[in-house]
Amino acid sequence: MTRYLDTDSPGPDVLLEMLGHTTKPIAFMIGSALSLPAKRGAPGVPGVSGVIDLVKRAAADKHHLNVDELNRKLDNVQPAAQYTTAIKFLLDRVSQDAVNDVVRQAVRLARKDPASDEASSDEDLERDYDGWVVPAGGQALAELAVRFPEKYRGPIVTTNFDPLIKIAIQQKGGISHSTVLDADGRLPKSDIESPDQHDIVYLHGYWRGSDTLHTPVQLQMDRPYLTASLQRLLRHQMMVVVGYGGWDDVFTKALSSAVFDLPDLDIVWAFHEREPALIEQHYEKLFNSVRNAIGSGRFRSYVGIDCNALFRDLLAYETETASKAASSALDEPSVQPVAEQSPSAAQGRPRLRSAEASASGRLPDQVLTAFVRGAEELGRVVAAFDGQAGLFDRSVYEIRSLIVNIYKVTTESMFGPGGIIQYEFRVRDGFKKSYNKVDDAIDVYEYVLERFERAQLAGRATMQEREELVNARRMAIVFLDEFSAMISSIVEIVTES
Repeated sequence: MTRYLDTDSPGPDVLLEMLGHTTKPIAFMIGSALSLPAKRGAPGVPGVSGVIDLVKRAAADKHHLNVDELNRKLDNVQPAAQYTTAIKFLLDRVSQDAVNDVVRQAVRLARKDPASDEASSDEDLERDYDGWVVPAGGQALAELAVRFPEKYRGPIVTTNFDPLIKIAIQQKGGISHSTVLDADGRLPKSDIESPDQHDIVYLHGYWRGSDTLHTPVQLQMDRPYLTASLQRLLRHQMMVVVGYGGWDDVFTKALSSAVFDLPDLDIVWAFHEREPALIEQHYEKLFNSVRNAIGSGRFRSYVGIDCNALFRDLLAYETETASKAASSALDEPSVQPVAEQSPSAAQGRPRLRSAEASASGRLPDQVLTAFVRGAEELGRVVAAFDGQAGLFDRSVYEIRSLIVNIYKVTTESMFGPGGIIQYEFRVRDGFKKSYNKVDDAIDVYEYVLERFERAQLAGRATMQEREELVNARRMAIVFLDEFSAMISSIVEIVTES
């Protein structure tokens, strides 16, 4: 009898139907299955056995190690541990650089003609988009992101090291942006800063110019900024997990923590395996960590999912839906002739700054009033947060909402095209840096607080954890004060204009 999955767990058709109909913005977590060769001998990033072969070859031919010893180690561990065992063998006896070099060799096998690329640099190969073989699933995922960005806004988070999804987005006419996190860091905030770009986040490092993370010690190291940043992503978007084996890493750590703290969590996990009993056995630790979310319907499992087929079928569904919508729009009579459309209608979404404001060089009164009130409100809640006798109250959520709204209004109506202070570049850059720092500080504070509260409930909170919480709060207050001062400076500039 299964504990976490129904014996008739939903499969590919139900998952496709659900994703096709949801109106939530979607982020993806993808794993190595999206980079594997389409068939044996075809170009692609090799799987576990292929990487182990590369490790053995490097150990014997390049570093002159005793491969028999590695083979004995591999024979004495479970299949699931063979990959990390091989990598650790090379890491312990040679170096991290040797491990990175094996990753480079593995990624280069996704080129159409690896033999002819030997003299080319990694940078040159990555710029040669046409020389790579991107599996069908990766191509379809890239096209979904480029053609339907409102829904599939991303980011695409991955434990892969290869550039294949990045290259596919570029091939489809999109703008890709890579964030490589081989240590602590944060996810990009492109929904606010650069909404036209498609973000790819490499959680375990990248095939060139970066270390790559493989061993349990590397994967399980504490990365508070990244953990907090992932939790913020989980707070706002549906996370669809495809082709990922559920490593014991920063992603599953953030997920297990979010289960207790995010009431609106929405995780969709696509398992390649079909049998619920086998899935529960294989992913026992994952299910135990998210059991509360399973019980509340916030972690949904789908079985028998082929990642390439899923993205291919999802692209076909979205394309057909968009085509029907376009045909329906053409069949309806136009309410207003094109020639009589207002300038704002012809130009798309109306801007915050009115035509009158552009002519006079001033902000509309209602925008300026709302901005000043927002600045005053921010000062009030920051003072309340700073003056609290206790460690925490709900005002931190109010602060987060306020700083995001203020950031959006400021960048659109003041620093944007036609904005009243669009040429104040130093002010703009300082404002952006201040926003990023305070947002990161609040992320870390929330993460440390949640960890402390769980330890306190379990009766095992330590003085060190309390000190970490106090320090995280102190840092948040410093950056909140800095951001509030920056807002006050901008208020002075715009009210004098």
